[in-house]
Amino acid sequence: MLVAYVLNFQYRVWIFPLTALHFLAHSPALVLLSYSRVGVVVSVLVSPWLDSSNVVLASSPVIMIMLAVVAGMTSVVVIVLVVC
Repeated sequence: MLVAYVLNFQYRVWIFPLTALHFLAHSPALVLLSYSRVGVVVSVLVSPWLDSSNVVLASSPVIMIMLAVVAGMTSVVVIVLVVC
């Protein structure tokens, strides 16, 4: 969640972690970024069926920041992969 906190500092992201879904400590998770006029709302959903290659690709800070910018410009929902 380090990258998410960086986005919180950079783009005023609002983070709403669903702690009840963190029972799988080493599984990847889906972070849904939905843009609104007041910021980006982030919800964490457990997704254990994703493979490690997708997690490594999407957890890149550059990709995370680019997706956050796209979400802020186009008002679309962006799915970002992170590691719990």
